[in-house]
Amino acid sequence: MDRGRLSHRTRRHARSSKSCSTRRRRKGERGRGRRGRSLQRNGQQPMPAAMEIEPPIQRPPTPPTPCRPTDGRPIRKIKRPARYAAGFPEPPPPAPPEPPPQPDPEPELNPHPHPELDPPLRRWVVTQPNSFGVYKVYMRQPTHDPDRKRQTADLCRTSELQEAVVPKDTTPWFHPFENATHALIMSYHWLEPKDSTAGTNMLLDIMRDPAGDFRQADIGQFKIEHGNKLLDAPPGEPPKGWNFGTVTLRVPPGKHAGVACGILEIEVPNILYRRLVDVMREAFTTPAFERLHTTPFSLRAGPKPKPGQRSPYDTPDIELDDYGLPLLPPGHQELLGEMYNSQRTFKAYHNLPACEEEPVIVDLMPFSDGTHLAQFGTASLQPGYLFLGNRSKYERAKPSANTHFHFVYFPKLPDDIKERFRAHYGYTMPDKVLAHLKRELFHRVWDILLDDEFLDAWVNGLRTDDCWDQLLRRLFPRFPTYGADYMDKILTATMKFLSLRPCPRCLILKADIPLTGTAGDLTRRQELRENTLVWRNAVKTAQRKIMEHGAAVDGDPVNRIVPLGENSFVPVKNTFTKITDAGGKFDIFSMFVPDVLHEVELGVFKSILTHLIRILYALDKEKVVAFDARFRQISAFGRSTIRKFHKNVSEMKKLAGRDFEDILQCLLPVCEGLFGEFDVLVQKLVFRFQIWHAYAKLRMHTTTSIARFRTATSDLCATIRKFARDTASVDTRELPREQAARGRAAAAKAAKRAAQGDAPQPVPTTTTQQRKPLNLETYKYHCLPDYPDAIEQVGTTDSYSTTIVRL
Repeated sequence: MDRGRLSHRTRRHARSSKSCSTRRRRKGERGRGRRGRSLQRNGQQPMPAAMEIEPPIQRPPTPPTPCRPTDGRPIRKIKRPARYAAGFPEPPPPAPPEPPPQPDPEPELNPHPHPELDPPLRRWVVTQPNSFGVYKVYMRQPTHDPDRKRQTADLCRTSELQEAVVPKDTTPWFHPFENATHALIMSYHWLEPKDSTAGTNMLLDIMRDPAGDFRQADIGQFKIEHGNKLLDAPPGEPPKGWNFGTVTLRVPPGKHAGVACGILEIEVPNILYRRLVDVMREAFTTPAFERLHTTPFSLRAGPKPKPGQRSPYDTPDIELDDYGLPLLPPGHQELLGEMYNSQRTFKAYHNLPACEEEPVIVDLMPFSDGTHLAQFGTASLQPGYLFLGNRSKYERAKPSANTHFHFVYFPKLPDDIKERFRAHYGYTMPDKVLAHLKRELFHRVWDILLDDEFLDAWVNGLRTDDCWDQLLRRLFPRFPTYGADYMDKILTATMKFLSLRPCPRCLILKADIPLTGTAGDLTRRQELRENTLVWRNAVKTAQRKIMEHGAAVDGDPVNRIVPLGENSFVPVKNTFTKITDAGGKFDIFSMFVPDVLHEVELGVFKSILTHLIRILYALDKEKVVAFDARFRQISAFGRSTIRKFHKNVSEMKKLAGRDFEDILQCLLPVCEGLFGEFDVLVQKLVFRFQIWHAYAKLRMHTTTSIARFRTATSDLCATIRKFARDTASVDTRELPREQAARGRAAAAKAAKRAAQGDAPQPVPTTTTQQRKPLNLETYKYHCLPDYPDAIEQVGTTDSYSTTIVRL
């Protein structure tokens, strides 16, 4: 029956096609006949029909014949499922408009006999959800919401955010010289050799300057010596908003014999800094205020409500959390990412004192990281950067957006400090005293920054009458995070380097760090460091013994003072305790958040990668060659997302943090089949590390993803412990670069002793490679379980990673 129908349709289609072609041919012939008769009336001869060429008919290509189902069903157009439709980016829902002021209620004739039973005033505000079900829960009615002006283009071009306009410098180009002629003469004197063709040509170009800057009358009595003095002189007045400060340090004798000589005092002048309250005023009184969030809110997502369904927040007796926000309804997720969505900001905002003006939490996020200024030489600098957590992290992460503030340049000790110490006390300065002075200098600089006005703003707020939107506000500064590597963390926390208790947040013992991730470890890390009066008084007692009795900085009389020695503190007054002394509440040790760059990519993963290469050397050196060859076969991905591996990865020469990140993401197929009996274990280790790293680098977390992140952390720590146990039997030795580095360190140490006049000692030989097991007693490995907690407290890691200040 079906075959007959198909043949009937085929014959009918053939007859229809034939009749259509016949009609087109007859129509063409009639057209040619009419053109011929028209040409004859005009006295022209028509062209023969054989010479006429019809233009080809442009027909669309015939679509391929669709395959019919074998069961004879008709072909139907399949609709794409809705779950596969890519949603278009949509800005967060704006804050609801401020309600009109309500008239004062009339006094009740019969007031409530128990006013304490009246329901509390509702301050939190809920917005309408967008098409993705995302909504906000504000802690109070906001007066300023940057999301109202955010457009879709801002969400589609996150990597191409609008760049801020850099103010033009009005200083003339020839500064510090008097005129352009003097500057041109000095440039010729210093930039080009006088006996070369290029130098002579430069002199001729200056003399026939087309711009007219060179004028013979401006030379006057100018001499090269005077120009050199202008170039060597330091700048007179600091730039606008900057100040010069001076710090006086008291140098401890380090020995009892030096007490009789008195205490040596040195000054460190010309410390360039900006007052923190000036930075706050600039941020809130300039156009940059348009991008700042003034009211914290909880960003949440839930299922789309059905028509007529009641909102879960319309319940009159809804339960609130510790910060005054309604609890998360069942089936809803909290979205974590920004600093103004974090629990730490909620807590600070909830604990603010009552005031007439609108209170605003100003999340100050300082960063400090030393940098080298030259590839050759010892020139270096340690600037201090300040970011405001009130601004979106996507804008803060873009250097061209100019969202950061330089607020201080930390100085160094004078170069002649050791000579002055020897001249005053009569003996060589101990290394412990030099380290003590570096800590003192750092905290005395912060002593200048935390001035009286800033401390008053911390407790009582900073009143601003000239905000950009002409509203009155009271600004309360807070330090939710402090971005730094481990060296700067222990410097800020006034702790010893990798001592008995190496963590700046908790009091875990160094010997217990290899058990990271176990149930006992999660219990031990709950014992946190605290800013107690006992600790502050112990520091004062230790400083009195050091200065008045000549006790050693790291001697037994100091370490026996509780809690300095047992908690690995140093006898330096922490400047951040001034906030507590002024009446403010501040936990110093809670602001040291984890850092993916230094602690994972340049820390835990680098150590594991190094040990994997050691195992390859122990198994077979040919496997190291295959290891490097496989990496070179990996092609680049994206636009500089993963770059081509040109050099030998096993040598690890001059690799940055992004290079180790690329190696981790590409390591799984490279390691396959190279580790023999450990191959399955290595594959599991690398795979779980990749999963953990992906969770740690997410730019937005939810309640569910945080729970999965904790599971991934537990799995990774268990795999690392198993890897360390099972590979302990392998005779892993130093890598060639590690052996060479040990030799250079030994030679430098011997040269230092010889310069100090000590008896020469033979330099240890480095021809034998030392055994190197995997070391898990590190602070960086200890930090792995802290990441889920930190994300819940202060947002995702891209908000406070030191990668931002290294861009």
